Amino acid sequence: MLRFLTPVASAVVLIAALAGCGGARFDEDRLLAHISTLSSDEFGGRAPASPGEEKTVAYLTGAFGELGLEPGNPDGT
Repeated sequence: MLRFLTPVASAVVLIAALAGCGGARFDEDRLLAHISTLSSDEFGGRAPASPGEEKTVAYLTGAFGELGLEPGNPDGT
């Protein structure tokens, strides 16, 4: 169980931390919304190679994109 929580928790913390960049205030409601979304039944447990994992990756990619982050791997992922 902890294997699944650590990456998700890290991602949520990163999203929350980056949301405060550029002079914006930390928004507890926004953090709670991310946590609620990522932990919802809709994401199906986020197990590797599952539809839930695909939804999680898409969600995080979108959230990071909203922050202006771009893929860092040479292949663009």
